[in-house]
Amino acid sequence: MPFAAKDFHTFALWLIQQNTDEASLRTAISRAYYASHLLAVQRLMQRGWAPRGSGDDHGRILARLNQGATRHLANKLRTLLELRQHADYHMEATDTVRNQDCQLCARIRLTSSDQAVVNRSHWEEVQEISQNLMQFLERL
Repeated sequence: MPFAAKDFHTFALWLIQQNTDEASLRTAISRAYYASHLLAVQRLMQRGWAPRGSGDDHGRILARLNQGATRHLANKLRTLLELRQHADYHMEATDTVRNQDCQLCARIRLTSSDQAVVNRSHWEEVQEISQNLMQFLERL
C-alpha cells in the first residue's frame, strides 16, 4: 500500500499541538508542504504525468498545475514551497547574501530584527493554504 501523503499533514497538525517552538514550526511547515506536493504527484500520476524522481519535480508539478483550470492550485502550492524553503533553509533573516530573494526574510528585516525567522504567523498561513489545497487536490 502506498504512503498516504495526507499523513504528513496530520503529523504537522499533531506536532504543533505538542509544541510551537521554532524547530516545531519549521518541521510542521515542511511536512505540510510535502503532504500537498506528494498528493499532487499522486493525483497527476493518475492522469498520466510521470515524475522523474528528482528535485526538479517540484517545478514540474507547478508547471503542470499552472495549466488551465488548476492554475489556482499551482499558486497555492508555490506559496507553500516558498514557505517551506524559508523554513528549511533560512536561519537568519539578516543573511542578505543567501536570503536576498526571500520576501519573508525581507519583511522580517523591515519590521524587527529580534523576531524569529519562522514564527506562528508563517504556520498559520501554511495551515490555511494547505488545508484548502489538499481538499482541491483530493478531488483532482
